[in-house]
Amino acid sequence: MREVVVLGVGMHNAGRFPGETTLDLGRTAVLEALDDSGMEFKDLQAAYFSNRDEPTASLGEFALGKVGLNGMPIVNVENASCSGSTLFWMAYNAVALGQYDIVLAAATEKSPRGLRIPVAAVGIDFQAMMALGQMGFAVMPGFAAILMRRRMKDYGETEEQCALVSVKNHKNGSLNPVAQYQKETPLEDVLNSDMICDPITLLQCCPMGEGAAAAILCTKEVAKQYKSDGIITVASAILRSAVEFRITGLTSAGLTKMTADEAYKVAGLGPKDIDVIELHDPFTTNELLHYEDLGICGEGEGGKLLSDGVTELTGDIPVNTSGGLIARGHPIGATGLYQIGELMLQLRGEADRRQVPDAEVGLGQLEGLGPIASVIILKR
Repeated sequence: MREVVVLGVGMHNAGRFPGETTLDLGRTAVLEALDDSGMEFKDLQAAYFSNRDEPTASLGEFALGKVGLNGMPIVNVENASCSGSTLFWMAYNAVALGQYDIVLAAATEKSPRGLRIPVAAVGIDFQAMMALGQMGFAVMPGFAAILMRRRMKDYGETEEQCALVSVKNHKNGSLNPVAQYQKETPLEDVLNSDMICDPITLLQCCPMGEGAAAAILCTKEVAKQYKSDGIITVASAILRSAVEFRITGLTSAGLTKMTADEAYKVAGLGPKDIDVIELHDPFTTNELLHYEDLGICGEGEGGKLLSDGVTELTGDIPVNTSGGLIARGHPIGATGLYQIGELMLQLRGEADRRQVPDAEVGLGQLEGLGPIASVIILKR
């Protein structure tokens, strides 16, 4: 396996952009990544492209055609919320295994407004779907609400602790110029926002949105031709899918924990070595759960970890410094690459007011319907 470097990243702002097409958003992110890397489009040898909600076939070819065409292979990928991290995983392996020396991973998205209805996507028949709907599983916040109620019963966590995730992430998002929401949100506002699925309120849900992000990966030898410093390497990139769908909250039988354990092993690192984390927080419950999945606290300790300020920007393990999905936004196909973009800024010391001092190792984690899990570790 060859050592792989993330040479450049680009991010279009997340939000709503009625004056820009999906292709326009992608073009902005790709051009920014090229500029950040010092490369030209003609230098790229292959590209992996993602979009979750656009019905157009071969969208990668059309989107990258807005930048240039050089005859390279372009592969279009969809993998739910893990789409962007799946692109990164594919690009990493293509370079690490010697198939290509320089690869682009890019995604663009215009997600529709409204709640997601997940159950039909996992092969559940109509009667089962109706039964799940009656139990509160017909929309994604239902999973988060039921799981949070169980955590409150089993571990004594509170509605306030759950809401504090949103407070923290909106505070971080207020410092991020590409975030969809750049405004601090007090605890009272979170708790008093519209109830979606008790105890999950509106401000504890991520927004669906639009945006685009891109990353350029290459060998370390190639990277040295373009940059002499600020080179960030990929310590590990792991993707896993479960063999069966079991509704146990928002995860499947410890899938994310298994993925994280493998990522740590491949990287030769552990949870205590991580300086900054971008994790999957479509709802506040998820963040508490994934603290435990990633091994930064024990089972049932997620709420206390948050209350103690450990995952704040000034804490020992800052989490979702970008604002996470809740504040930065969740343009589904591109979310994984937004995480990579934020980690790159942190590890290069370029995150401005939300900079984590002396950050050397960053971790990105996502879950997708399937279920699918990804964990990527970058190091300076």
